[in-house]
Amino acid sequence: MSSRVERLREAAASAWKPAVDIGAAILATLNTAHLVVEGRDSSRWQRVALVLAALLALVAVRFPRLTAGVTRFLVGPQRQSKASVSVFRGLRPYDSVPPGRAGLVQRIWRDLEQRSFVIVDGIPGAGKTSIALGGIVPLAASAGICVRVRPGSDAAAFVQSVDQAAKATIPSGAEGLRTILVDPTEELFTLNPESARIAALEALSRAMNGGAHLLLVIRSDFRDLLDKACRAADPAGRVFDLTSYHTVHPFSREEAITAIGEIIAGSSRADTTSPGSDEPFACVDTDAFAEAFADALLRPIGDRRLFAEKNEAVLPADVQSLGLVLEQMGPRFVQAKAVRAIGRRGLLLKYLEDVKDRVLHASGLNGEDCIRILREFLKDGGRWSAADVARR
Repeated sequence: MSSRVERLREAAASAWKPAVDIGAAILATLNTAHLVVEGRDSSRWQRVALVLAALLALVAVRFPRLTAGVTRFLVGPQRQSKASVSVFRGLRPYDSVPPGRAGLVQRIWRDLEQRSFVIVDGIPGAGKTSIALGGIVPLAASAGICVRVRPGSDAAAFVQSVDQAAKATIPSGAEGLRTILVDPTEELFTLNPESARIAALEALSRAMNGGAHLLLVIRSDFRDLLDKACRAADPAGRVFDLTSYHTVHPFSREEAITAIGEIIAGSSRADTTSPGSDEPFACVDTDAFAEAFADALLRPIGDRRLFAEKNEAVLPADVQSLGLVLEQMGPRFVQAKAVRAIGRRGLLLKYLEDVKDRVLHASGLNGEDCIRILREFLKDGGRWSAADVARR
C-alpha cells in the first residue's frame, strides 16, 4: 500500500507543473478569445480567471524555488533503505585502505618517504582519492603531519593554505615528516588562469624547498598539462622531479573479485544474520556473488587514441555505486543468479532512476531536467558555480 501511495505522490510531483502550465495556457486562451468577442460586456469572473492564469504562468516561469518547494511537498520524504548500514559506499571515498589496494598504498608511501615530489594519476573512478585519504594520509599523519589542500578557484587562498601547511607544527614524538596532499590537482587547470597556476606552483616549490613532501593526485587526462607546467616552472627538474609517479589502474577481473570479497568480508553483518533478516548480505554466497558481480561490471577501458584491444576492466567506482544499488534493491537481488540476469545495463538504469528519485526528493527538480543540467555541466568542463546551476 505504501509503495502505491509513493508512486502516486511521485506521479503528482512530476505532473503538477506541466498540468498547471497547460491549464493556465488554455484558460488564458479561452478567456482572451471571449474578451475579444464580448468586449466590455465580459463578466468579472472571466477577467479574474485571465489574471489568475497569467499569475500561474508567471509563478511557474519566474519562481522556480517556489515550484520546487511545491514539488518537494507533493513527493514527500524519501523512503529509507531497510538495511541499517551499507556494505558498499557509493561514491564516498574511504577513510581506511581501500579493498584491493594495500600493495599500491605501500609502494606510494615508500616512494613518498624517500622523495619530496610524488604524483598519483588515474582515470576518473579508479579510486585515487580513496587511496590518498584512506591509505596515504593515515601513514603520513603517523610519521609527522599531513595537510590536504584543495586548489579550488581561489588561487590566493590556495597559496596561503600551502604556505601555512609548510609551516605547520609537527606533533612531538613523530618522525618529523611534513606531507602536503593536493587533490584534485586538475582544478589548477579547470578553475584557474595561467597566472594563478604559476603562483600555485611557486608556493608548492617553496614548500618543498622548506622540507615538505608533496603528493599530487590528478586525473590522467590532465597529466600532460601538469608535466608542461612543472617543466615551465622548473626546467632543470630539481624540485618538480617528474620521474616519481604511480598510476592507479582499474581492477582486472581477478582483482575485482578479490576486492568485492574483501568489501563483503569487511562488513560485520556478512554471513552472520538469519535468512529472514532484512539485511541484503545475510547468508550470501560471497564467492559466487563476487564472480557474477565482477563479470557484470567488466567493460572496455583504455585510451581511445590507441589501437582497440580487448582490455576489459572494472572501475572501483562502479563496484561501490552499483553495489549500493544492488544492496538497496534487497536480499533476493544480492545473489549470483540475479546479478547475471540484471547485468550492467540493468544496474546502470536502476542507478539513474535512483539518482533521479533522490534529486526529486531533495530539490524538487525533475529527474530529466537534472540529467539535462548535468550534461551541460560536463560539456562545459565542470566550471559552473551554484548560481550557474540555479539559472539553468
